[in-house]
Amino acid sequence: MTESERGLENDDPLAGSVSLARLPSLNRMTNMVDGVGATLYAYTSGGQLFTEDGPFASDTVTNTFVNRLRTNLVLQQPTVLWTAG
Repeated sequence: MTESERGLENDDPLAGSVSLARLPSLNRMTNMVDGVGATLYAYTSGGQLFTEDGPFASDTVTNTFVNRLRTNLVLQQPTVLWTAG
């Protein structure tokens, strides 16, 4: 990660260390690493949050958009698939 991609680092002893990285072209966060693990973020071509994956295995949130409005949200979990939409 280059300095321009680096977002913020937090060394709060109560919260633990948190490191964020961002996509400069969209000014959006691409990943976060904290004491629990890593979370990755992916975006649509319009810059809206498409997926959020982590910090646990098989816990991906996927958003669906129509005309820039979220129309569906799916949460993948290790034991069940939850959908709202």
